[in-house]
Amino acid sequence: MEPQVRDVVGRLTEACLREAGLDRFPPQTTTGAATQPAVVAPLISPDLDEAKINGYGIHESISGDPEAVGSVEFTWSSAAEERRYQEALTGSADGQAITDDSGRPTLGGCLGEARIAVYGEVAAPQSPTTAIDETARAAYAADQAAKDGLSAWSDCLRQAGYPQLLDPEDAQRYAQYFHYPPGERPGGPVPSGGPWSGDIAKDKEIELAVADAGCADRAGLREAQQHAWDAAVASAVNEHEAELFGYREAMTAALQRGQQALGD
Repeated sequence: MEPQVRDVVGRLTEACLREAGLDRFPPQTTTGAATQPAVVAPLISPDLDEAKINGYGIHESISGDPEAVGSVEFTWSSAAEERRYQEALTGSADGQAITDDSGRPTLGGCLGEARIAVYGEVAAPQSPTTAIDETARAAYAADQAAKDGLSAWSDCLRQAGYPQLLDPEDAQRYAQYFHYPPGERPGGPVPSGGPWSGDIAKDKEIELAVADAGCADRAGLREAQQHAWDAAVASAVNEHEAELFGYREAMTAALQRGQQALGD
C-alpha cells in the first residue's frame, strides 16, 4: 500500500497547490518510483548462457538511447516562481524552517496539509521494512553455507586471474571499470589499464561474467545464497511480525482517509 498512499499524498498536494493559484510545478506523485521492494535480495551471479551473450548488461545500458532514459528535468522560469512554490508547498518563506511547539522542524503548506489529511499528522507511520532488511542481512551474512560458497567462488575467480572479489555484486562493480574511468573501488583494486572503449570493454565484461557464472555453478553459490536469504527473511519477518501488522493497519487507515479526502 505504500505506493498508493504516497500517490494519494501527492495528488492532495497538487490539488492544494492549484487551489493556491499555482499552475506550474514539479509533479508530486511518485507511484512509479515507489514500487521497488524495500527488502532486496543480494545479487547473484548471472546465468552462464546469458553471461556469454550480455555479460552483466553494463554495455547495453551505456549504449542505450539516452533520449529514452528518465524524464525531462523540471526548470523554473524565475527564482521568484520557485520561492512562491516552496512557500506554498511547505509553508516556509525564504528558506526559514517551521518548528512545532517543542522546536522540532515540521511541515506546513500543502504538503503538511496533505500528510495530515492522510496520516493524521505530518509524520508517516514508521515502516518496519528497514529493520526487517537489517535483521535479514545480518542473518544472511552469518550463514555458514553461503560464506563457504562465496569463499569457493572467490577462490575460483582468483584462479582465473581476477583479484579477490567479495561477492557477485562486487564482481559487477569491478566490471563497471572496464567502461568507466578508474577511481576507488570499495574492497579492492580496479582493472589496470582501463577503461577501454567499445567492443574491447564489452568483451572484458562478458569474459568476467562468464567466469563469474562458471565459478558460481561449480561452487553451488546461487543455491546457497537463495537458501540463506530465504531463511534470513523468514526469520526477520517473524521477529518483526507485530510491527509489520501494525504498520499494515496504519497504512490501511491512511489510504482510506486519503481517498476520502480526494473524494475517490
